[in-house]
Amino acid sequence: MARRVGLSEHRAGEVRAALAEAASNLQKHAVDGALLLRIVRTAEHAGVEFLAVDRGPGIADTAASMRDGLSTTGTFGIGRRMIARLADTFDLHTAPGHGTVLMAQFWPRTVPGRPAAPDGVDAQPAGGGVTRPIGTERECGDGWQPAGTTPDPPPGRQHPRRTKDGRCW
Repeated sequence: MARRVGLSEHRAGEVRAALAEAASNLQKHAVDGALLLRIVRTAEHAGVEFLAVDRGPGIADTAASMRDGLSTTGTFGIGRRMIARLADTFDLHTAPGHGTVLMAQFWPRTVPGRPAAPDGVDAQPAGGGVTRPIGTERECGDGWQPAGTTPDPPPGRQHPRRTKDGRCW
């Protein structure tokens, strides 16, 4: 996928290394987990994003977990920080006792070690979301939106959670 969207062979290898580490962490630590992979685009560039989402013990000390050398499984303890170093955008959210979400984005590199600035501006959204089916379901009927916003309903239809006079129900 990384090569198909225009990332160099070297950059695609970095994506593979980061994905392998995220998958390894899911296998070692999670009760249940998933890797979600997608293409992200701006008007001029395409990149790859992945989310590693798990139900598991969570991370008790995220700051310590981002330092090289800390391992709870007897490894070198460099993987999560490696993902952060390779990714152009990296985010980690954890709730001890509930699970962890790790997000990493990889964009083309114009100069080794420097990402292409998508469209010459900061291409990162203020937020993002994902929905996924649970249990044995094959499709997810949920949606999401940033708090305080109201999406426009399709033409001729009222907002599904608002009455005709605009009140929420």
